Amino acid sequence: MKKIFTSFILALLCVVVNAQTLTVYPENGASVDMLTDISLTWEEATTVTVDPALMVGGAKAYKVEGETKTLVSDIICGPIWGNSTVISFLSVVTDAGDYVVEICDNMFTVDDTPAAGFTLDYTIGGIPSTSSTFAIEMKDNSVSTLLVTVEPCSELMLNPEATESIQIIHNNGFAAYYAAVYTPEVTGANTATLTADKTLGDGNYTLIIPKGTFIVDGKINREILKEFDLSVVNPADKYSVSPANGSIVDELIEIVVTWEDATAIDINVDMMMGGIKVYQIGAEEKILASEVFCGPAWGNDVILTLTSPIDGAGDYEVVIPDNMITVDGTPVPAFSLLYTVSGLPISSATIKAQLQDESLSTILLTFEPCAYLSLYEPVEGEEIEAPFIIANLGFSSYIAATYTITITGENTAVLTTDTELPAGNYTLHVTRNNFLIDGALNKLTLFDFDNSAVEKVLNDNAPLNVYDLRGVQVVTNGDVNEVKGLDSGIYIVNGKKIFVRNNK
Repeated sequence: MKKIFTSFILALLCVVVNAQTLTVYPENGASVDMLTDISLTWEEATTVTVDPALMVGGAKAYKVEGETKTLVSDIICGPIWGNSTVISFLSVVTDAGDYVVEICDNMFTVDDTPAAGFTLDYTIGGIPSTSSTFAIEMKDNSVSTLLVTVEPCSELMLNPEATESIQIIHNNGFAAYYAAVYTPEVTGANTATLTADKTLGDGNYTLIIPKGTFIVDGKINREILKEFDLSVVNPADKYSVSPANGSIVDELIEIVVTWEDATAIDINVDMMMGGIKVYQIGAEEKILASEVFCGPAWGNDVILTLTSPIDGAGDYEVVIPDNMITVDGTPVPAFSLLYTVSGLPISSATIKAQLQDESLSTILLTFEPCAYLSLYEPVEGEEIEAPFIIANLGFSSYIAATYTITITGENTAVLTTDTELPAGNYTLHVTRNNFLIDGALNKLTLFDFDNSAVEKVLNDNAPLNVYDLRGVQVVTNGDVNEVKGLDSGIYIVNGKKIFVRNNK
């Protein structure tokens, strides 16, 4: 909250205590709007301490009415800063009247000398301040018209004796300025409308309603400050990344970029394959490590899949060029993501997935070659993502189920889920770091299934027609070996999407 100072600082009154000069603010005997805290400074002191047993209750505030003193608040003594401290009222005092603050003997020790007790006198003048809460909201998403609501309130009215106007400051560092003045109008028993004398555009503002602008059930309001931020954030500039930018990873295979507030994301089809590149960063040069397939966009997520997975230790930069992605009609400017690959051993074993009982509820995984298979045990603080399956529905794609892993043999494991999966096309994600294969970690592996007519995408007996994602046919009436020999990437094989990972 920005503090706005609208009056000159009053001169400080000096009080002599134990031969030390004590400066008090607000000054002793002053007339104030309220009592919240008082600063004490022993000008000539070297050290000041406070008795811990008297830190709360060693000082008290009383209202004085004739011969009667009524306790209104205990006082807590805050930390000592050099030769200064602040004593704060546990109950803020706002009602009009005369008050005395009593500090007991030995509460403070100044340069090893216990200080004698002393008193401070204050007067709160005028109408008492209300403790009601003021809620202030914009109308029509603009600070040009504001709605003020007071709760609780039996009657809200404008103070006819108010002299200061309601204003708003446009916050712009050293160039901040008063942007507008408001005219208040009471519109209900506990509501008022503030109307600015000009239209205010985007920016960060602080509204100032001076003390005494309103009278609430016979009491005046305290000064009210309210901050508004109408700066419009370009949705193209607001995104998150997984794995997080700058993080250390075991390998780079897939990166998910999420535009949190986006409603529509488009991929430049001419740059979908190869527009994004990954470079290994050396001491003096950058070496191309992999091209990236960008897409598809699922909701407000975009998946970047490396055509050559990276598991070699080193620093890498993922470069996304201008106009690669468009968010809500705004092209995203070029940006980069940095990662460090730790170089932990990654297995090159092939993972195969097979449905059991023609159902996606139980999937058999086979690891070849593999002498010994076990579950990876994460270190403290490390989070491992369970295998999951995505229902492929274009922009409405979603994670349909996660799986529990059971090791069933030296090179086999079973994935099971209790979730009922309706007919449709699915992609299983066997997430990285779930398994140790002969002491090395598994890579992320994807499998496509269609349980509306379950079949193998790669049927050894059927001729295979393969297209890349640009629609160019790369295999005509081929066999499984031709498909497996393709460069790593995503292809359409006999009308089904598959991910080919080639370790050649």
